[in-house]
Amino acid sequence: MVVVKAARRRRPRQRQRRKPAVDIHDPTVLAVSPAAAAKALDLGISRLYELIEVGELKSYRIGGARRIDVASIKALLATCAAANARPRRQKLEPGKRRSAKQNGADRRIAKHGCA
Repeated sequence: MVVVKAARRRRPRQRQRRKPAVDIHDPTVLAVSPAAAAKALDLGISRLYELIEVGELKSYRIGGARRIDVASIKALLATCAAANARPRRQKLEPGKRRSAKQNGADRRIAKHGCA
């Protein structure tokens, strides 16, 4: 006689509930988690921690949780916007060409980025 064990039923996995995204432009939000800050800045978590280490972002710990100051995120965005703002090229008169020196200066201006 062969004994057959009854198949053991497994519980269906419960979905993990995601926390709602944090809006850094909400005036009531003063600090966010590193994951929320990375998502808001569209950066990887490693790059975010590099910015914290360099001092471009201010962070602190509450218990075991790290929080990043929203004001420092906004300041970083403002400095990046200022660094990437460049003067527009002047329109040339018809029939004139740009010199190599002018083209090089335009490339150098475009090359420098933020963070």
